[in-house]
Amino acid sequence: MIGIVKRQVFDIPLPKIEVTEHQAEVKYCECCNKTITAAFPAGVLAPVQYGEVIRSWSVYYQYQHFIPEDRLQQLFYDLYGIQLATATRTGYNRIAFDTLASFEESVLSAVKTAAVKNLDETGFRVAGKTQWLHVASTKTATYYHISPKRKSLLDGLSGTVIHDHWKSYYNLGGVEHALCNQHHLRELKAITEHDKEPWAQAMTRLLRVALRCRHFNEHHAIPVARIKRLTNIYKKIIRDGLAYHETLPPLPCKGKQVDNLDGQVTTSCGVYFITNKTFYGFFMIWQFHLPIMMLSVIYE
Repeated sequence: MIGIVKRQVFDIPLPKIEVTEHQAEVKYCECCNKTITAAFPAGVLAPVQYGEVIRSWSVYYQYQHFIPEDRLQQLFYDLYGIQLATATRTGYNRIAFDTLASFEESVLSAVKTAAVKNLDETGFRVAGKTQWLHVASTKTATYYHISPKRKSLLDGLSGTVIHDHWKSYYNLGGVEHALCNQHHLRELKAITEHDKEPWAQAMTRLLRVALRCRHFNEHHAIPVARIKRLTNIYKKIIRDGLAYHETLPPLPCKGKQVDNLDGQVTTSCGVYFITNKTFYGFFMIWQFHLPIMMLSVIYE
C-alpha cells in the first residue's frame, strides 16, 4: 500500500422512537402505617406519553415553519410512525405559550424602548369575524398582538416609529414618526401604471439611486456635492409633478379634500403623495440612524 484516499459522507441517521421507562419504588412505612411512592421526574405525568423532544418539534414545525395541522400529523407518522392527536398538539402549544410568558414580556420591553421600531397591522378572519394582527419589530425582536380593534396600538413607546402613514399612528405620544418608503415605492408604481403620471417614474428612479448611494457610502460620509445634486433633481421632480397636475381638471371629491401647494382642491393620489409624503420623503436617505432597507423618512 502506498497511501490512503479518503472520502467522507455526512448524513442524518434514520429517525426512530426511543422509549424510556421510569420506575418509582413503592414502600410501606411501619411507623406511620402509610404507603409512600417515589416521585417521577418533572413532566412525566401519565403511564404512557410522548416526551419533550416530540413536543418541541411539534411546536417548532407548526409555528416556525407554518406547517398546517394535517400535514404536521402526516409528517410525524411518516418519519416516526406515531400519530399525534389534535388535542395533544394543542396541549403542547399551550405549554409553550405559558413557558414563553416571561420571554414575551422581555421582547415587548425591548421593542418599546428601542431607538427605532417598525409598526404595521393587517386584518384577518377568525370564526367569521375580523381580527387585527399588530406587529412591532426591530432588527432583533418582533412582538405580535391580536385584537378585534384596528386601533389597538401599543402604548409606552419611545424613539422613532416607522409606519405606513396610517393616521392612527400619529396619535401615539412621545415618539418621532418615520414613513416606510417601501410603501412609497409601491404607491409610486401604482401612480405610474394606473394614473400614467410621468413624474412618479422619475421619483422612483431617484429614490432607488439615492438608496444605492447610501448603501455605497454606508461607512463613509456622503459627498456634499452629491447630496446637493440629488436634492436639486428631487426638487425638479416635485415641480414637474405639481405642474402636471395644474393641467388636469379637479376630480370629484370622495373623501377628505387635500389642498395642493397652490391652493387648488383635489383628491388626486399624485398630488396627495407629493404634498403629504414626497415633500419630506427624499431626505430620508441621509437619516443613517434608521434602517437602510426601510428607506425611511422622519416626520416632525
